[in-house]
Amino acid sequence: MTRLSVLIAITMSLIAALTGCLGPPPVLASSEVTRAAINLEEPPADRARVFAFTGRGPLFSGGGKATTSHILPADIYVNNVKIGTVNPKEAMVFDVAPGRYSFSWMIYNQRVGWGEEMRPGIFELPGGVIVGISAEYVGGTYFISEGVMTSLFDKSGQKRLSPDVKIVRAVHCPPTICI
Repeated sequence: MTRLSVLIAITMSLIAALTGCLGPPPVLASSEVTRAAINLEEPPADRARVFAFTGRGPLFSGGGKATTSHILPADIYVNNVKIGTVNPKEAMVFDVAPGRYSFSWMIYNQRVGWGEEMRPGIFELPGGVIVGISAEYVGGTYFISEGVMTSLFDKSGQKRLSPDVKIVRAVHCPPTICI
């Protein structure tokens, strides 16, 4: 790669970062929700607690099986309704009534483009449980998978989230979804 190619690639990356590829500033959850989330406290039996995180993407731009944490801010959708945005190193925490839900995501303030697909994940959520979901992608497919990357947990061996993870609210979640 020539010096000019490297300079062009760096310039394009900076332009992308400065023109909206970064997510919005976080809207932090209340101190009560943050404490319960960090300590992974289970909700009452009449609700399920959902933790939404950014997830993994291909390690190399050409694809392949190797994956790494991606840095894309994720607009989270529940039943096709945008409920908020989660940035890397954040956890969006919200409660829902027990039931069946469709979760999907797209890059912050973006629409599905040509050759891309938003593939929803359908989950049956019982009451009294915590469910972790991750916004992941491979190629042009954006999908939700169940689970949480271990890097988000406290390294002390205690069953809790790392204090470095910001707990944010689902700011656009209507009362018909979030309780």
